[in-house]
Amino acid sequence: ARTPSSAMNAERSNRADNRSNEIADAIVADEIVRVPGVIFFGTSSYAAVEAIELLKDEGIFLDAMRVKAFPFGAEFEDFVNSHEKLFVIEQNRDAQFKSLMMIELGVNSEKLISILNYDGMPITADHIFNQIKENSVVRKGNNL
Repeated sequence: ARTPSSAMNAERSNRADNRSNEIADAIVADEIVRVPGVIFFGTSSYAAVEAIELLKDEGIFLDAMRVKAFPFGAEFEDFVNSHEKLFVIEQNRDAQFKSLMMIELGVNSEKLISILNYDGMPITADHIFNQIKENSVVRKGNNL
């Protein structure tokens, strides 16, 4: 016996809601809160983690969060609100994730520093390292 389509749709909707609640919160990569923070996701994760370790060796400490889903969860919003400055690592030209943060959470754009890669090649730890290091030196007077 087949389930009526309205019941099937309700069941699918419930499953989707449950999955959304399970994965919507981000994974915190470092439990020690430091300023500034760094946000990354997807295929940039491996390079970001490596760059964070390289920066730590240079005396630049970052609090990191790997985002796993959209819409943003409460943990992500708390992370964003707890930092004066955030590096946002993305692999596109238009900083779409940064825009989502400004639209959905009302984050001031001056708080967000884009680390972008859009040359068609995967982002590298060296690229992230150099961009964050450059911005950390230039902005040291602003708690970076």
